[in-house]
Amino acid sequence: MKNGERFIKVLRETTPKKPVVILKSGRTPFGQKATLSHTGSLSGEDGIYDAVFHQTGAIRAQNLIEMIELVKVISSQPVMRGKKIGVLTTSGSIGAMTADAIYKEG
Repeated sequence: MKNGERFIKVLRETTPKKPVVILKSGRTPFGQKATLSHTGSLSGEDGIYDAVFHQTGAIRAQNLIEMIELVKVISSQPVMRGKKIGVLTTSGSIGAMTADAIYKEG
């Protein structure tokens, strides 16, 4: 990241108006080493990126498939208003995992 402050500023300005989905490589030491050998640059401390994405409202995809699915949902569904969410499931365990994920996202 050449200009982290500008990146954060742009995310803060953009995410309230339009969802931003980010797929960033180099999450692990092995991935960081691969990024360095491929691009010639460091991928940075992943925890810092997670914090920036969380604080700015950017959505971090864990992998390419998740990124594609997120973009599909975002482009086809209205933005949720408020914090009321209903969960309908045939499995108590899936319901509990969904509740955990909702809580984690605030």
